[in-house]
Amino acid sequence: MFSSERGHPMLLSSWLGSFEAYGFRYVILAAVEENELIGGIGLVIAKFGPFKFVNCPMGPLIKKGREAEIKFLVSEAVNYCKTIKCNAFQMEAPFSTDRTTEFLLPETELKIDAHSERGFPFRFAYAPNQLLWIDFNRFTGADNEEKLLKSFNSNTRRNIRASMKSGLELRYARTPEEIKEAYNLIELNGIQHGYAVRKWEDFGEWLISQVNDGFAMILTANYNDIPVSAHYSILAGRRCTYVMGGTMRMEKDLKAGHFIHWQAILYAMRNGFLGYDFSSGGSPGVMRFKHGFNPEHIQFADPYVFIFSPGKYLLFRKIWPLVQKNKETVSSILKLFRRIS
Repeated sequence: MFSSERGHPMLLSSWLGSFEAYGFRYVILAAVEENELIGGIGLVIAKFGPFKFVNCPMGPLIKKGREAEIKFLVSEAVNYCKTIKCNAFQMEAPFSTDRTTEFLLPETELKIDAHSERGFPFRFAYAPNQLLWIDFNRFTGADNEEKLLKSFNSNTRRNIRASMKSGLELRYARTPEEIKEAYNLIELNGIQHGYAVRKWEDFGEWLISQVNDGFAMILTANYNDIPVSAHYSILAGRRCTYVMGGTMRMEKDLKAGHFIHWQAILYAMRNGFLGYDFSSGGSPGVMRFKHGFNPEHIQFADPYVFIFSPGKYLLFRKIWPLVQKNKETVSSILKLFRRIS
């Protein structure tokens, strides 16, 4: 489903497998008919002491024309969760109440043999529940890149044009050393702005694998041969999805963030992708930056939560905020248990 419009970056095995660093494991259930892949659903299985939860970051994925199989795949996922005796199963489905696109499924009422509710209680191994979407189909003709640039707000256009004259040079990080150097900028950016970023020790080997397999793109903007901005996006579902990035604080404002996003957008347009997705939200400043590119906001419907052990589910929901506040400690404990076992 990688090359299909229905693909999703968070359902790649190289993304699901990266959570093994925290002691989680994953499985992919596939629907096959006469050796043809019809669809699939990826599950991340997390165990916290006596609690066991399963999360589908985004799914199921279904081939166009086979939407009738949505319920079948979800039912099979629910049955699997019951088999492994998990307490609850959270599933973000690619449904939108706003509108339909080539890569969204028609919203389906899932009447499955399990108690369910709608919500977003657990944010581990999850995908952004929205798109911030730039649709390239809106820009056609020989001057499509100029039309695209003119669709941005005036301040963003001005910053992009200034960045192109600031002496920045675009580089593609391909070797493990280049990828690690780029990711160092992303980690540093998280520290400077006070948000959590996955550590290189936990994520680096998977990131290198994604780049080597052609599923990810790591860009850097270099100034005087030094990387000053980094950009990580996943190439799946015929779209370029921005995952994370970082820009070095400098005395001279090179507009490196505008430069590197513009270069990523141009890469996606020139290589036949359907569009560019800024994906997640962020701080007010980050959102002002992203909205300067005038992406369309497509909100997904709330995830489904299938509950198999109501008591444990409610108890863990009370504990979960404490887990969230102490991610580093919990992660270290999970890794320790993984080594012992």
